[in-house]
Amino acid sequence: MSEATASGKRRPKPEDLDPLLDHIWNGLSLRSACGKLGLDTPSTDKWLHADDERRQQYARACEGRSDYLQEDALVVNRAAAIGGTVNGKKVDASGAKGYLEAVKFSIGRMAPKTLPPQHHVLHHEFASMSDDQVAAAIAQMEAQKPSED
Repeated sequence: MSEATASGKRRPKPEDLDPLLDHIWNGLSLRSACGKLGLDTPSTDKWLHADDERRQQYARACEGRSDYLQEDALVVNRAAAIGGTVNGKKVDASGAKGYLEAVKFSIGRMAPKTLPPQHHVLHHEFASMSDDQVAAAIAQMEAQKPSED
C-alpha cells in the first residue's frame, strides 16, 4: 500500500502523533493540523480512531483545544470590553462578539461525537420494558422534572 494518498498527502506514522496532538491542543482543527504536517485528513482520522489509546489521546487533545479557544475568546472579549489590544491591535467590540460566536460554534462542532453516559443507562433500562412500562416511566420522570416558572 502506498504511503501517499490520492490527494498527494501522506498517511500518518507513529512519530506524527505527538506533533499532531500538539497542534490540536493549541487550537487547530484536525484538518488544519493535518495540513501543517502534510497528512491526509481522512486517513489520519481513521488512524486516530483505529486504536483505543490514540483515540483517548485525541479526545484529550480536543478537550485541550476547547480550553485554548475559550481562553483566547476571553482574552479577545476582555480586550474589547476595556478598550485594550490583542497582538498589538485594538479590538473592536462587534468583531469580538463575532469571534466569540464563532468560537462557541466551533467548539461545539469539533467536540468528540459521543453520547452522554446516562443515555446508555436509560437505553438499557428501557430495552427490557414493554411500551406501557416505558410510557409510565416517562410520565414519572416528567412529573419529577422541576417546573420552568
